[in-house]
Amino acid sequence: MQELTEYLKSERLKQGLTLKEMSEKLRVSVGMLQALEEGNYQKIGTALLIRSFIRAYCNLVGIDSQPLLDRYASEINAFDKQDDGIQRYGTWSKGLGKKSRFGVIAITFLCVAV
Repeated sequence: MQELTEYLKSERLKQGLTLKEMSEKLRVSVGMLQALEEGNYQKIGTALLIRSFIRAYCNLVGIDSQPLLDRYASEINAFDKQDDGIQRYGTWSKGLGKKSRFGVIAITFLCVAV
C-alpha cells in the first residue's frame, strides 16, 4: 500500500496541485486527502470511502484508477469496518425494542389502572 500512497502523491505533485486545491476540487477535506496519501486508511473508515477517494483523486490527476483499485483490493477491503457497525446497530436496535416493549406495557397497565 505504501507504493500506492507514494504514487498518488507523486502524480499530484507532477500536476502541481496542492492538497488544498485538491480538496476544493474534490470536495473532500484536506485531512482525508492527507490520510489517503499517508496510507492512514483507518481514519477514512470504510473500504467504500477509500475506493471512492482513490477513484476521485485519480480522475483529478488524470490517471486510470481501476488498475490501482484492482491491485490493492484486498488491502483496501481489510480496512472495512462496516460489518462491525452493522452488528453494533443490530445490538442497539434489539435493546431499544425491549425498552420500547416495556414502555408500552407500562403505559397500557397505567391506562387500565386508571
